[in-house]
Amino acid sequence: MVEWSNPKQRERYLKYAEDNDIEVFIVIGLGGAPDSPEQVFVVPLADLDSHEVSLKDLGKYVHKPGSYLYYDVKSHTLN
Repeated sequence: MVEWSNPKQRERYLKYAEDNDIEVFIVIGLGGAPDSPEQVFVVPLADLDSHEVSLKDLGKYVHKPGSYLYYDVKSHTLN
């Protein structure tokens, strides 16, 4: 399991997303150095049911380190 926040911080993120009517994404880097992680995962906050997430569940949110992110406002997808 990866503890990406504490329970109270997760609740603050959820409140921020709701108060501002925006989609929030959590970026998790594992391994390597803080400014150059070996693995990067970009997870929609809405998909995180807890302040912890399993490595298995992170697998579907893999992002190539160093590549750009683009949020499509029409389709509400992060590419």
